[in-house]
Amino acid sequence: MPLSVTLVFEFTNLPFIKSMASYQKLLRHTGQRSVRAAAASLAMALSVVFGAGAQVDQENWDANPLIVWWPEQQEFTPTFDKLDSVQLFMIGDLVALRWPGGACSVNIRQGGFNGPVIAASRPTYVAYAYDGPVGFGFTQPVPLVPGQLYSLEPITDIRRQPAFGTTSAVYPSGRFFGGLSGQPIGGTSLVFREGIGLEVVPEPAPVLLIIVGLFMAVCYSVVAPCIKRTQPEPEDTQIRTSGCSEPGDSAPVPGRRSVAPGR
Repeated sequence: MPLSVTLVFEFTNLPFIKSMASYQKLLRHTGQRSVRAAAASLAMALSVVFGAGAQVDQENWDANPLIVWWPEQQEFTPTFDKLDSVQLFMIGDLVALRWPGGACSVNIRQGGFNGPVIAASRPTYVAYAYDGPVGFGFTQPVPLVPGQLYSLEPITDIRRQPAFGTTSAVYPSGRFFGGLSGQPIGGTSLVFREGIGLEVVPEPAPVLLIIVGLFMAVCYSVVAPCIKRTQPEPEDTQIRTSGCSEPGDSAPVPGRRSVAPGR
């Protein structure tokens, strides 16, 4: 998972960000999952922009994916003669099926569903309960024949199927297979991209990291003092102003002459 995506994702979890009134208002209107997914999508998009030579061949992208099927295979028909990376969209924050964290990878199969595996990506670690795009890179570019059918298959290194989302926007050049039936699922496709330079791992361009770092630093320096000032001090740490008397005190105030009664 690109470092910029991880930074932005964790940034939305910081206590002082969660306490901001504007952030709370945004959560009420859109929900935490939508906010975090949008932040991760923005970071991934910026990573691709700053990355060198990123090219998308086939894609069926949706920033608000639907349900997850186990297992999953998505057929695709390339126009490029190779690919070196794939992007999928993890839905890791589902309450009942929360992703526990772990490494995932993608198989490329020749001839469509359940064809022979011709390449497997490097493992990519996906954080606990992560929502957003995940990039997978291959050690060597995978040669493809334009116009022929292939399929991509997400797998995991842990005893848990990866939670990659689908969409009702159907990809026209390949079928989606989900579940154990071995039959294509109509009206559904995997959310995916494949092409060149889409992995952006282990980290994106330094310029993007500098921008994200400066943004986080500025937000912290502006917001943190305001939050601290709004927190009341405990009574035993409050300091009384010197020279002020409590009601009923008969002690004279320093700097003022005492006047005897009757004079």
